[in-house]
Amino acid sequence: MSDRSIFGVVIAMCQLFRLDMSGAAALLLLAGGCEPASLGTGADPSAPSLDLPAAPAVSEKATVIVLIMPAKVSDSQRAWEQVARAEAGRSSAILEIKQPKLGDPPGRQAELVQEAAEHGASALVVVAEDHAEIASTLGELRDKGVPIILLSRPVPVSGRSLPLVMAAPFVKSARTLVAAAIKDAANVGLSPTGPALILMNNRTDEQSDDRVAALRSALEDAGVTVLDTVRYGVGVAIPMVREAQQAVETAVSAHPDISMILADDDNGLSGAVVARQKLQERLGMYALAGFATNPKTANLVNMDECAAVADLNINTVARKAIQSALRLIRREPVPDQIVVDHLIRTASNPRPKILRHRR
Repeated sequence: MSDRSIFGVVIAMCQLFRLDMSGAAALLLLAGGCEPASLGTGADPSAPSLDLPAAPAVSEKATVIVLIMPAKVSDSQRAWEQVARAEAGRSSAILEIKQPKLGDPPGRQAELVQEAAEHGASALVVVAEDHAEIASTLGELRDKGVPIILLSRPVPVSGRSLPLVMAAPFVKSARTLVAAAIKDAANVGLSPTGPALILMNNRTDEQSDDRVAALRSALEDAGVTVLDTVRYGVGVAIPMVREAQQAVETAVSAHPDISMILADDDNGLSGAVVARQKLQERLGMYALAGFATNPKTANLVNMDECAAVADLNINTVARKAIQSALRLIRREPVPDQIVVDHLIRTASNPRPKILRHRR
């Protein structure tokens, strides 16, 4: 082998084993048939031995995002955990989830936030509880440079506001749903002025009342007579489609002139569809629209069972929160507020008069 080739091999081995110049000299002597002892007093005793493994390369610190939930969560909020974990994984980040236990003192969530920051979290995503302790803690950590994203709930902190990712208000979506229901009712020969029934899951989440209030306001603004809100599943731990169906059948029996039903969740929409299929002896039937969290519920529109469905788009809310946290970690700008719109699907018109179920 030529001297030039030997020198190239030695340089490559030095790079592999991270040898200094003394180590390089030793390799050259070995390559030339000499023993390392011939280096005499010029040898560096600290040079690593070739029979020991090379030191591992120093890797960058792992990116860890901590999602801190409230003690009490809704089904849709629980879904955020899986979506957030998947979104973090797409960027090779680790997601940890912290949550107070039911019955913990009010300041426990603030303690979890503080602990996550002290343990080196790269960023915090917080679904905040309504306690003064959490506001104070978040403000202090923000001032220390900890990246923080609020999810769904704003927190009034002094000084610079914390970035918030939230779903759009329900007002606009409710108006679209009501307009579609009115048009659908008129299309099948029902009264466009009602009466209308609002169907509500008795197992409410933190936004149930807001959805129902938006639907009622939209109906009243459109000149539609609104009956009392019907809660389905009263006394049932987890109300499902069957409970919604039974509530609708009872309501329609008491008010045969109902021309439209607006539901505040998936089971309400599905239950109203099943009830309408059972009430075939009544001509005309009611138009149907409402809110949903499961994108599959939107298929009711494709099957001409619903005039419109507003998908609350909860998955995108969670994804946006994680994406925003990653931007803060990279020191990129993030808007003060990121609003995720609902996905509204309406049936094409004019629709076939499929609501006229006959025996």
